[in-house]
Amino acid sequence: MKLKPKKIYNKLYFPSLYSLIILLLALNLISVFGKEKSFLLINQFHSSFFDYFFSYITNLGDGFIWIPLMTFTVIYHQKKWLIIVINFILSTSLAIIFKGLIFPNALRPAYLVNEGFSLHFVQGVKIYAQNSFPSGHTITAFAVAFTLILLLKKKNYYKYLFFITAFLVGFSRIYLAEHFPIDVIAGAFIGIFSTYLSVYFLSLFKPFKVVIEDQESFPFETKIYTS
Repeated sequence: MKLKPKKIYNKLYFPSLYSLIILLLALNLISVFGKEKSFLLINQFHSSFFDYFFSYITNLGDGFIWIPLMTFTVIYHQKKWLIIVINFILSTSLAIIFKGLIFPNALRPAYLVNEGFSLHFVQGVKIYAQNSFPSGHTITAFAVAFTLILLLKKKNYYKYLFFITAFLVGFSRIYLAEHFPIDVIAGAFIGIFSTYLSVYFLSLFKPFKVVIEDQESFPFETKIYTS
């Protein structure tokens, strides 16, 4: 008998709902202003503080972020490491398929310079020319964030920290002139979809029941001490 993953999906309900609302609003912005202008609206609002802030937070979307996540899970919750492995494989594969095979020639915002637009670049940030769609950093950020939410108890409010961080990583890709908003929106959808798909794959195999239904969670609980 196949295992129904509905129970663990409940943890993702509100983060997914909030993400959907924000992403749909962002899509509406693009429909009104267009791909390039919506990017310029964001890229042109900058300051030295945000240059520093986003140049560092964008690194949370690098693929290496899976390593500490895997290490932490193996130490504290050995039964749940498989969720991370499956999501890493799926999200990375989807990023490669879309960026390398389906849209290999999608130009990044840097090409706008040749069309006479003045872009804001942050010193020290390497700017690429192609493989713009979708944003790989955003895929990773959302896949990692939603995986972490799965590993928390349902009412643990750290999930909002992970949720907000994923959006900041996505926003950083636009601010740093690495991607257009549509690239980031697509990346967010793919990262979330990858997490759902990971749970679904595990649910197909009865031996992994303990992996996706075990109610243990990461030790991020708020403790209240009484004297």
